[in-house]
Amino acid sequence: SYCAPVAPIPTGSISLAGSSFEPIPLFVSYPPLFLASFNIPMTVPKLAPKTTLTPGIDYPDQTLRRAKRALACSPFRLQLLQVMRSQSVSLREITDDSGMVKGYTRSPLSELKAENELMWLIAVGLLRREVDGQGLTDSFRLTPLGRRLLHQCEDLSSSPDLPVRFSDQLYNALSRWLRLPDWL
Repeated sequence: SYCAPVAPIPTGSISLAGSSFEPIPLFVSYPPLFLASFNIPMTVPKLAPKTTLTPGIDYPDQTLRRAKRALACSPFRLQLLQVMRSQSVSLREITDDSGMVKGYTRSPLSELKAENELMWLIAVGLLRREVDGQGLTDSFRLTPLGRRLLHQCEDLSSSPDLPVRFSDQLYNALSRWLRLPDWL
């Protein structure tokens, strides 16, 4: 296919909500007939650089509260998230007595129960499934939200479990079981 030499597209100024931006010309390479048929100037506004650098993503307080509540109401201990921060953890390591011996759970969990609890933490945004070249695996890792929450919890508490109130358990159960299905 034939491509014309790269040429700048004409620029103009853009104003958004009363503020003007300096345009950045876009350079493209298209066949001559395409360039002749469309004479549309394209520019991208040059935005001011960030003045304050914040590490990671800024999450709304509601998201952090929901994630902390979901973790506190789950059968998992902070030790599990501490291990997930540096490596993936297989479902087999969490289930039955091995999860309790390693300090990952408060009590032995069946594979079905552990996977359901982990899937809720995925839905909240704390965890993600590990992916390999073949597809999904049975291992889990922390998301950036999970890392942020773990950092906050390590600073606040030396206990292996987060404190949970009855109102937290009730609100978590309502959020978990009365939510809309994924297919809607």
